[in-house]
Amino acid sequence: MAEMKVFSTGIDPDDWIARRFTQTGDGRTPPIFWQHLPTDTKSLILLMEHREAEPGRKVQWLIYDLPPAAEGIHEDGPLPVARWRQAGAQ
Repeated sequence: MAEMKVFSTGIDPDDWIARRFTQTGDGRTPPIFWQHLPTDTKSLILLMEHREAEPGRKVQWLIYDLPPAAEGIHEDGPLPVARWRQAGAQ
């Protein structure tokens, strides 16, 4: 079985996130995809962190309970049916 893979076609992991994906930019949803999930996967969670934020403030957003059948999130496309929370939200 191939190794599970999570990747983005719009975010370089060695660079800063593009301005179009930020609140101060266009606020677009970044494209994120996954492949080769284990066959017994029940749901997925995606966590976006700011690598240089102070401790306790790194989480930017969190999407959880993503259905494994979803192929991913397309740029500025609708999110798969899931639950999500943006940083600072209660």
